[in-house]
Amino acid sequence: GDWFGELALLSGGPRTAHARVTIGSRLLRVSRAVWAELSLRAPELFARLSTRLSDQLRATNEPARRARHAVVACASPGARAMEWPGELAESIRRQFPEREVHLLAQRDRTELERALAGIVSPDALVLLARETDVAFADRRLEWRGPCEWRLAPGHGARPWEVIRGTSPALALDRVARRLAGGSVGIALGAGGAYGSAHLGMLRAFAAAGIPIDCVAGTSMGAIVGSAIAAGAPVSHLVAFAEAAATRYRTLVLRDLNLRGPSLLKGTGVMRLLAELDELREGSFERLILPFVAIAMDLRTGEEVVLDSGPLLEGIAPSFAMPGILPNRVIGERVMVDGAMVNPVPVVRARELGVDFVVAAQPIPPLQPLPADEVGGLLGGARWVANLLPLGRLRHLMDGLDSSLRSFQSLWFRLANASALGAEAIVRPDLRQFWFLQFGEARRIIEVGEQAAEAALPDLRRALDERLGWRAPSARVASARAAGL
Repeated sequence: GDWFGELALLSGGPRTAHARVTIGSRLLRVSRAVWAELSLRAPELFARLSTRLSDQLRATNEPARRARHAVVACASPGARAMEWPGELAESIRRQFPEREVHLLAQRDRTELERALAGIVSPDALVLLARETDVAFADRRLEWRGPCEWRLAPGHGARPWEVIRGTSPALALDRVARRLAGGSVGIALGAGGAYGSAHLGMLRAFAAAGIPIDCVAGTSMGAIVGSAIAAGAPVSHLVAFAEAAATRYRTLVLRDLNLRGPSLLKGTGVMRLLAELDELREGSFERLILPFVAIAMDLRTGEEVVLDSGPLLEGIAPSFAMPGILPNRVIGERVMVDGAMVNPVPVVRARELGVDFVVAAQPIPPLQPLPADEVGGLLGGARWVANLLPLGRLRHLMDGLDSSLRSFQSLWFRLANASALGAEAIVRPDLRQFWFLQFGEARRIIEVGEQAAEAALPDLRRALDERLGWRAPSARVASARAAGL
């Protein structure tokens, strides 16, 4: 649960805000005396309230755009000429036109000290073009190749951070956002077939030039997010999803599990995803974008962050939907779909170091009946059960139908709560579809794209107000739309 009115509760003063509840809830009105008694009997309530008030105070006092007077030493181990600091400064000015940027290349130490002393703006970003000036820097930036950079503090207090891109220009722009405190992450939520809407959102963002610097994903969001983080073009993923939708029923029938505890064996799903080179050959350590997937430890109920090893095997626990796909065992952990604990991993995206998070929450409220039961994955299996004398399979279908509808109702509430921590949220209206309607990928993608396009004006405004980031021109956006 959650609450509002906590300031009035503590102060005894009049209410300070109105609240509108958009999901089914039970409202409890609590007096100060009752709250004091509850706090004594259940100290965790008081701890939660203290955390809530601290978060509100920090958000209120924190300026919309963080002031960072940073000095970065630029280095190029190897033979490449040092022209890139100027290119980096230009990228920062283009993306953050109001940010004060200085490129210093003084050969004399005294002149450099004098130049640094003359920079008074706390928001200034200073690039030192000579790597020998690292003693003056807060951080050190190294060019490691055309599409890879390494960033670390000047005194090496933290590990190196690797920044990559699918092209030199895109990599440099990502470095610029990282240095300027304007990096953007996305949290792709769970949702089965609803998660196909993520592809539509990503297609709209690419066309509009909205940057993506890291990804966190759960369940279907982990599948889409890992492919994006590995460098797969959005257009390629859209084509793959639409092609898979035309043969989903065959895939289901071949993967049916008539003896085990889950509807599908899971081998067919893994073979399908392995058709994507980025997933089959990728590893977390070599991704273009920082990425994590979320699963749940079935024994403890704990959230598990998946962030190492081979990519496809690594994300498999995140989409191991109970009853549909078998549990995944890695080491001593038995894991299932991460939607059970964190359906929209906003916090995990923020932990990757970004300054702004966009949440994609595709799960709609539960409808009275599935929009097209036969068109969904469950309907395909039920069709077989009705043709053949498979009583166990028919009973399994009935049980799964009830379980999945219960899960969707729960996930809708959890996902909405998880998404609230993001600076922007994209919520496509997918009430006309059913949770397992993978055959409607094309239409779901289109709805996701429409929702993202509708959100773009507010998103651009928020990026400008909070980060000072400005959208590129249509020509620049078009040139970058195909890459990361």
